Amino acid sequence: MRHSFPKLPAVLLLVLLAAGQPAAAQETQPSGKLPTGNEVVAAAARQVQALDGLSADLRCRIEAFGHSLAGQGSYQQLGAGPEKLLRMELKVQADDQALTRLEVCGPTYCYIRQESPLHKTPLARVNLRTLRYAISRSPEPIAKSPAQAWIQLGGLPRLLDSLEQNFAFAAPRGDELKFVTADGQSVEKLPVIVIKGTWKEDKLESLSSAKGKRSESTQIPGRVELILGRANQRPALFPYRITYFAAPSGKAEDAGEPEQVLFMLELFNVQLRRDLDPAAFEYLPGDQEVADLTGTYLERLGLKTK
Repeated sequence: MRHSFPKLPAVLLLVLLAAGQPAAAQETQPSGKLPTGNEVVAAAARQVQALDGLSADLRCRIEAFGHSLAGQGSYQQLGAGPEKLLRMELKVQADDQALTRLEVCGPTYCYIRQESPLHKTPLARVNLRTLRYAISRSPEPIAKSPAQAWIQLGGLPRLLDSLEQNFAFAAPRGDELKFVTADGQSVEKLPVIVIKGTWKEDKLESLSSAKGKRSESTQIPGRVELILGRANQRPALFPYRITYFAAPSGKAEDAGEPEQVLFMLELFNVQLRRDLDPAAFEYLPGDQEVADLTGTYLERLGLKTK
């Protein structure tokens, strides 16, 4: 089955219209109470996890240590079980250089192929069984580096689940997403839910403590904002945009300056695809040299290996 959704242009033309509505009535619980922000995010994770075939185009924006990067690509997931087959392709433009990244995640390994001047060994892999075991055994947050490992952690479902665990979300509010159609001839509106979250105190303390034990510099997001489809849409509660913002400085808050975006991920041209070819989620390295990055990713995510 193929199901098409609103197509957004290649140029970032999304504008949020401040509708000022409360969360939609159809999202009330059986008791009649409106769900909390965390309940909506948890429901979104379950809804995406339940999709047994999905493809979408990607856009991302990364702001880190004075550098601004933009990327575009595609995301696919396949499988009815809890562990999805995943594939992501991304091309990031850095100044006059194009960096490409392909991640193909099967049942056991996630192969990562990067083409850039910085990688002498362009092909690497992560042992997903080891990573999943470490996640299940550790209470440490895993949202520190959202731009790096969300595919290996389990794709969109695991990313949403991680956000619900690590952030305290405010009450959702209704809004509209305004976009120019792919042919550039008209403007359409998509009803959405906007949910903003800040770190849960215990998670932030644990994350800050883990950061202090390591020597590398890390930018920790201050808050996150999700833009989800409505519950009565298909797919329900789908994450069309996830944005991580830097923690504001006191001066920035006093001056009323806009928040700094650290990482923004957008999904569009979303299709429900049960007919995806399983062969697209296989990677055969042949006689290529393969670097093992399992330990590196465990360290970056602050996950214990014991």
